[in-house]
Amino acid sequence: MYEAADFYDIDDLLTPEERAVRDRARAWVEAQLARMLTDITKAQLLALRLGRLRDAGKATPARVSMAKRANVETALEVARTTRELLDGVGILERHQCFRHMCNLESVKTYEGTQDMHTLILGREITGLSALTG
Repeated sequence: MYEAADFYDIDDLLTPEERAVRDRARAWVEAQLARMLTDITKAQLLALRLGRLRDAGKATPARVSMAKRANVETALEVARTTRELLDGVGILERHQCFRHMCNLESVKTYEGTQDMHTLILGREITGLSALTG
């Protein structure tokens, strides 16, 4: 039975509508991968710049907070998108994206990391601290 299928190209077996659906799905996946790669590259560049500022003695607590805040949010979004792309199997142990996503969520929620970095940035921008009266 399978040997007979080898004689046909899969496109010969699909209707034009089915091919269009397949092509749209492929384009959507490629768009998600391109967005994730772009976001990861931006996060890497931010970390590189912060490292160079630190080496030059110019890394301030606000700059560190901005980088941590942005890069944790990027990592979380990439992990969520990866899990989404993997559909139902995205939550299985063999795919590390779900474990990574849960770890990032726990840090963000339990430790309040995102909120603290936001307050530090707010103080840097306004000169006023939301933590003192």
